[in-house]
Amino acid sequence: MSSLITVTGAAGRLGQTLCRELRAQNMEVLGIDRQPCPQASWPMIQADLTNPRDLAGPMKGTGVVVHLANFPGEDPGRSMARFLENVSINTHVFDAAQKAGAKKIVFASSIQVVGGDRTLSQLAQPSLLPYLPLDSQTPACLRNGYALSKYLGEQMLRYFADRFQISGIAMRLPWLVDSDGLKNLRQDRPTKPVSWMPLDQAFSFLTYADAARLIARIIQTDLPGMRTYLPAANRPYLDLPLPQIVRTYFPTVPLRQPVDQLQGLVDTGQIQQETGWSPQDLLFYPDPPCPACSHPAGPPAKPVA
Repeated sequence: MSSLITVTGAAGRLGQTLCRELRAQNMEVLGIDRQPCPQASWPMIQADLTNPRDLAGPMKGTGVVVHLANFPGEDPGRSMARFLENVSINTHVFDAAQKAGAKKIVFASSIQVVGGDRTLSQLAQPSLLPYLPLDSQTPACLRNGYALSKYLGEQMLRYFADRFQISGIAMRLPWLVDSDGLKNLRQDRPTKPVSWMPLDQAFSFLTYADAARLIARIIQTDLPGMRTYLPAANRPYLDLPLPQIVRTYFPTVPLRQPVDQLQGLVDTGQIQQETGWSPQDLLFYPDPPCPACSHPAGPPAKPVA
């Protein structure tokens, strides 16, 4: 397999973080984006991914394609247009990767595939989540055109994986934050949900750096067939005890373990077992002091990577 790794969306925040991570690990990288990236220290090609003719040349000789380039988020005024644009992009990228002989495709899907659209103003409505903690096998719950485009991207990748013996990994990424965002969470210690984020995303997040490290591990690991991963930081961003979060926001959702034994609202055990990855940018809110000793009950906060 060729050692060249082609990254679409390489001018975006995750794309740039990933390309720097791969270069730091001495991997050969080519970035593709419709926007220029003057600060890139890796080769970049500008291309319109809605036009398949823009992809044939850049994809030539690639061994791994990391596909991050979709139009982000739900735009209520252009829901179906955004859906069609993303489906078109995914079709062209997967097809060009297969024709170029790529043996692995990593696709940036979204937690919106499972997270529904229940907002804080709809707290009285029951959650549509099938269980907690969420994991990589949580079934889809499609509530907007963006989520539908991501889910169809996953299914399209499954087709290419099965039909052409390509390793396919779809990552259902949660809210991504940079190092400043992580510092703000630690300082602010929010006790109320972010207003724009659906509740059924289980208050999950991940740093760009941890997402990049996960993709690097996926590239380096033999993962035949098709997989779907739901990565997240070690705990939700709310500074509340997990039992309180469950009772307040998910009272009707079945739990796969007793509420007082929960370690988080997203289980990343499968990802850790298959790739060796675990999040490094951890969010520790201080535990109450231990009355029997002079040191804190919980582990110390880990510095931001």
